[in-house]
Amino acid sequence: MWYKKKSLSGISFILTCFLLMSTGAVQGQNNKIEAEKILKEKITPKVVNGIAYIPVRKFYESLGWQVLWDQQKSAVTVKNDNRQVEFLKGSSTAIIDKDYEVRLESPLAILEDRAYICSTFIIQEFGLKIKWDKEKNILLVPEKESRRVEINGSGNVIILSDSLILNIYEAYGMDTVRDMLRHADSLLSGGNPGEALQKYREVLDNISREQCPDTYAYVLCGMGNALSALAGFSESGAGIDDAIDLYFRAAGIFNENGNYEYRRIYNNIGLCYSRLYELTDQKEYLELAKDMFCAAMEGMGAVKDEFAAATVEENLGKTCNALGDKEAAEEHLSVALNAYKSRLEAYSAVENPESWSDLMLRLGEVYIELSFLYDGENNLLLSKEYFEKALKVRDIESCPLDYAKIQQTLGDIYSYLFEIHQVSDYLHSAIEAYKESLRIYSAEKYTARAAAVNNKLGRLYLRLGAIEGDR
Repeated sequence: MWYKKKSLSGISFILTCFLLMSTGAVQGQNNKIEAEKILKEKITPKVVNGIAYIPVRKFYESLGWQVLWDQQKSAVTVKNDNRQVEFLKGSSTAIIDKDYEVRLESPLAILEDRAYICSTFIIQEFGLKIKWDKEKNILLVPEKESRRVEINGSGNVIILSDSLILNIYEAYGMDTVRDMLRHADSLLSGGNPGEALQKYREVLDNISREQCPDTYAYVLCGMGNALSALAGFSESGAGIDDAIDLYFRAAGIFNENGNYEYRRIYNNIGLCYSRLYELTDQKEYLELAKDMFCAAMEGMGAVKDEFAAATVEENLGKTCNALGDKEAAEEHLSVALNAYKSRLEAYSAVENPESWSDLMLRLGEVYIELSFLYDGENNLLLSKEYFEKALKVRDIESCPLDYAKIQQTLGDIYSYLFEIHQVSDYLHSAIEAYKESLRIYSAEKYTARAAAVNNKLGRLYLRLGAIEGDR
């Protein structure tokens, strides 16, 4: 082979789980404590930009707290006999007992002339979530905390054994869950896996596996995708094992409920094992990846999604290539290539920009892989053509991480072409592409990727210096 393959998985764009969401009721699964009356007024969270907000006055007054609005300071103060909390409009901190500050996920919000605070503050500050099931009129308390809780007062006050009043709120409804999931998904696809992971966890705290199994499994997959994406930015691949565990848990839930979509998850598990192979060079991870991709392929007939099936064929082809089975690799990659080409007329950059750019990326990936098997130069040039087309949609403003990864891959392609022809123009083009990727891969935020690109740049500058020094 005239150049060494650097990565099995190539461009690690966001992993996708094609899963169905349940529309069943949503509530927590906890111990039940009967209560004669929980809340005088319905307290329903509002979701704005993926953040759940609780109305300050309704919430605290339902617990017997006093709520004061200071027009001059644009501040809300809530207090009881033991505690006082002040929220300032526009401030990302809450002042507790005039003594210390607690950071908020989001500042105090004024919505429809009412003050709202992010629900995560209540959870974090009071330390125990108590949910209200309005249909059954029961409190839902985590099992490990149930002994600490008793019903006192006028029926709607929950008091811990240490006399601290805790929060009561209605568990998120399905519409709220959908809004939060959409926001989490958009954070993930937008290149913010850390924030997405936090959102998925928040949703998981408010749904029940027993009552909403498909939705619960979907959230587990989302968390797995977020952890997988974070692992892609790490030299150690931290989080991959956790992602694999989440995927298997999700697949098990889907399987139990007769949802054959679960087999698609095996594709993501296979990609995780591929990443572990890249990090450790241990061949057993490749074998595990192959097993997962084969398992995913077995379910593609029931799913009836040609594009998803082609993606699995592509991944299986890459794995076979890495295992040294060139014949099987070419067979799987050819199937994927033909499936992708058959969709070229179905999409356009104007009418279907996302789907069209996804197709360009997939074609670029397949041609790069085929270049390791035969007709290296021609396949590399075809790969370059498709990646450059993808940049028409995946530009630096709208898709910065995809843009950076495409530029990095173009740098690899130019480097491979230089190995074939020893033409310095290819080195200059590779250097420019790598430098372009560093506009996004800052050393502070994407340390591992920035280091990898700078390492490649260093080697190219050495090669370029040697060539120009000989002239």
